[in-house]
Amino acid sequence: MQKLLKVSDEQAQEFMRRNHANSEHIAISSADDWLAAVDNNGEIIGVVGMLRFKKSLRIKGFFVAPGWRSKGIGKLLLENFLIPGAKVSVFATSESRPLFEAQGFKVVKMGKNDIAFMERSADYEKPSL
Repeated sequence: MQKLLKVSDEQAQEFMRRNHANSEHIAISSADDWLAAVDNNGEIIGVVGMLRFKKSLRIKGFFVAPGWRSKGIGKLLLENFLIPGAKVSVFATSESRPLFEAQGFKVVKMGKNDIAFMERSADYEKPSL
């Protein structure tokens, strides 16, 4: 059972450096808020950061440790971090793009290294099952 907790810039950046996030074109930078998923030993296994602007939010530093991918950690982080009613943007890698699309994000523009600039509108509502 993984749990979520708020972490500092330093904790999130150290986790990303230790797991070589930059080699996957993930920028290791500061954010206004960070949320981390931790394993049963209290070790960080995934992080997501958020920059707050006047009318929108930007996801920064979304990263899950390689050994924990495809286990619902990214989905758990996003579903507990995204703010309903807010316009949100992200630069997504080809690996993370399907996860963001499942959360209502649309590709706005493609960039270098197959990085997509994606947005989710403020009026997005999660489909009911």
